[in-house]
Amino acid sequence: MSSILKYFQKKTASHPATTLQVPPTNRTGLSIEEQSNVGLEINNASSINNKRKRVTYREEDKLKIAKYANECRITNAFSRYKKEFPKLAESTVRGWLVKYRSQLKNTPQSALEHVTIGAKRGRPLLLSDDVDFKLRSFLTNLRSAGGTINRHVLYGVLMGLIKSDLSRYEQDLEFCVTNGWVQSLYTRMGYTRRMVTTSRPVITCALWLEMRDRFLNEIAEAVATYNIPDQLIINVDQTPSKFVPTENVAMAEKNSQHLAKKGGNDKRGMTLTLAETLDGTPLPFQLIYQGKTARSLPATNLPEGFCLSYNEKHWSNEKETLRLINEVIHPYMQRTKTRLSLAENAKTLLIWDASKTQLSKVVEERLKELNIISVMVPKNMTHLLQPLDLSTNGTVKKMEKRAFSEYFTSCITEQILCDPGKDVTTIKVDLKLSTLKPRHRKLMKELYEWLLSKKGKSIILSG
Repeated sequence: MSSILKYFQKKTASHPATTLQVPPTNRTGLSIEEQSNVGLEINNASSINNKRKRVTYREEDKLKIAKYANECRITNAFSRYKKEFPKLAESTVRGWLVKYRSQLKNTPQSALEHVTIGAKRGRPLLLSDDVDFKLRSFLTNLRSAGGTINRHVLYGVLMGLIKSDLSRYEQDLEFCVTNGWVQSLYTRMGYTRRMVTTSRPVITCALWLEMRDRFLNEIAEAVATYNIPDQLIINVDQTPSKFVPTENVAMAEKNSQHLAKKGGNDKRGMTLTLAETLDGTPLPFQLIYQGKTARSLPATNLPEGFCLSYNEKHWSNEKETLRLINEVIHPYMQRTKTRLSLAENAKTLLIWDASKTQLSKVVEERLKELNIISVMVPKNMTHLLQPLDLSTNGTVKKMEKRAFSEYFTSCITEQILCDPGKDVTTIKVDLKLSTLKPRHRKLMKELYEWLLSKKGKSIILSG
């Protein structure tokens, strides 16, 4: 092959292009067709580095050339600016002229100085360009600071930016944050939606069926044996209630191997204990706050019967479990037995998790004194068999996130209204406990009133 290549020599640098000097076929031993193919391949290989690079033009240059073409025709504009832009083509000028005339047609006379022709390719944004840019800037800054970005935070930021200037962004006020739009936003920002790291033992189908049947049979047997009415079948569950709610889906860099749950160890929250009956009646809440004195409790403007307590970790323990039984469950049992004309020793069925505090001897003795039969949800099965986990708890989390989104919205709106020129990346949301606690207390009151409504009862019964 080297004996053939020596006949194919490039021209010197002074020549504008690469050509081939083809020797006679009797000297190469190749046919005319074979010699032609070899020359074509070598010519292609030598021209790889001579490909024309894509030229980019500034917006003001595009507009200048398009204006001249609109007034003096395309060919004249091409001739005039050919020396200034050597790689300019008539087809390029023609495309700019089409965009320029389209903008002129759709732009009022008073705004002609703002005409542009450098529109981006692809689908147009669903939001205004300004809102989209401010939203991405704020999210990038928040993510860089270590904050968790999820759907309710995103919605709060977006509504705050829109409500800060309704005269400009009123058309975006009814915008709906869908999963598709969130995915599109993350893609444009170079991020992705990821499930946070979690651990849960694998549950096989056979194990699930076995534990479910055993659990339901134990309940059915107790109800049939002691003729327990629906009003005395009580389901209890504890759930953490965050002042700053988090969720299992957040914004993360693409191809990241691990996504920690930001705020997962946040102590700024309380334990909410819910109790509901099989006929759809919610019992007053038990709220356990973090603190060493009664000053850690919120104001007492809460519905009657609420059980408020505190400890250093805001977790439920044996003492708090006994308070729940004595101050919430027992008073309800007495009222219900009186209303249904039942005997004092009538049995009550209590369904709750198999936690250490609820299995203690002191708690078992107290339940026995009150004629309460206890049925435990199988361990590691609460997400599959705990009625409250399958119904009310999810609604509670949604209401918490919605309330936090509204708070985010109000904070951002107020700051931009006070200072319209404020850089959105410098906006800070007040997350001090003294600010969040009163709002959370108000949310607990609204939640209890909602569960007493017809819609709330339907959610309880669905579990």
